[in-house]
Amino acid sequence: MKLAGLVFAIVVAIAAVVLILLGVPEVPQGHGTTHLEFASMERGGPGSLRHVDVIWIGWLLGALEIGLFVVLLAFGARSRRGLRGLGWPLAVGGLAYLAVWTALVLAYRAEMSGAAPEFFLGFPAATAWMLFGLWPLPLLFAVYYVFGFDRWVATPEDLAELERRLARRRETPEARTEERGS
Repeated sequence: MKLAGLVFAIVVAIAAVVLILLGVPEVPQGHGTTHLEFASMERGGPGSLRHVDVIWIGWLLGALEIGLFVVLLAFGARSRRGLRGLGWPLAVGGLAYLAVWTALVLAYRAEMSGAAPEFFLGFPAATAWMLFGLWPLPLLFAVYYVFGFDRWVATPEDLAELERRLARRRETPEARTEERGS
């Protein structure tokens, strides 16, 4: 499947997931109730009541967004010859991103059970996955870009072709006409 078709399929899947989420009935007190001590503030009920029916749909939405992110990054490297070697690094980065996202959702699901939450570096496990995994992981893609730009995005051949096209464009119309005639 071509990248444009893959982007379209992922966007349609995201729209379908959003429509499914819109059809899920709301739980009582799902938007919060008045806080007992601070009237200007609302408090939520137990996460298990609010999220038990939608957590896997939420995981799917996040997974599709990660897929869209990775596929859109591939657009910058595509050429007539394919992805110029960037396919594997993008796949590894995307799978790592998906693994951390899955671990975050599983940790949150475990915390919803009502048991005492596990802590890592002073944070509940789901929060730790967010702060130390999901948040910095996109930097991997920035590293790919910085160190692989001249191999994957703008190769010397691409830059030479750009220079040739710019040089032709800078020529006067008369010179272009003479060149075509000879």
